[in-house]
Amino acid sequence: MAMESFNFYLLSAAIERRDKKRAWIIIQEAFLLGISGEQLFWRSIVWKVKDMLKNSSQKYKKEELLDLSEKLVIIYHEAHRGKLEFDLALEKMIIRL
Repeated sequence: MAMESFNFYLLSAAIERRDKKRAWIIIQEAFLLGISGEQLFWRSIVWKVKDMLKNSSQKYKKEELLDLSEKLVIIYHEAHRGKLEFDLALEKMIIRL
């Protein structure tokens, strides 16, 4: 699979289903294709969390989504401050879904 054919929606769907194993596998596949954690962050993860907050979710309580949203903000800023490694922080967050 080439980077151009990577389907970012698959990660969003796995997160929405709360399928952390599948989401982690998809992230690993993306990394092997050279897709950055930031691309996954903006194109799949942040978009999906915002969507679920706006439209509610059957798998997450609103409080869980707000907490997840806060964790995403922290990951983004701490990674850009050099306090953590962005890709690894995303993996850890996914494993804790």
